[in-house]
Amino acid sequence: RRRDADARAWREAAEAQRLLASRATAEELLGVLTRFLGDKLALTSDALTFRDVRDCLSERGVGEESLAETKTLFTAGEASRFAGGTGEDEVGQLRERAITLVKELEKSLR
Repeated sequence: RRRDADARAWREAAEAQRLLASRATAEELLGVLTRFLGDKLALTSDALTFRDVRDCLSERGVGEESLAETKTLFTAGEASRFAGGTGEDEVGQLRERAITLVKELEKSLR
């Protein structure tokens, strides 16, 4: 069972890297991040919020800087979802930050 979860998390991490490198919107970036975290933390990713993952990440040794970056990406994605989008320049910056964060979390959550 654990092996299946690890394989699924690995596939999700690879998919996250692929999608993050694409022209994803802030809302789509949030979807990638929630699916990745859901798989890594064994949580249902349908409606994850930062509050849902904060303690799990902290307990698994994720540092304060990565926690703050995770919160920033959740906030931006949720704002995009509920406020109607984010400018392309800002999305480009969010995309780069998300790529870096997923790589850091992949190392921390092994």
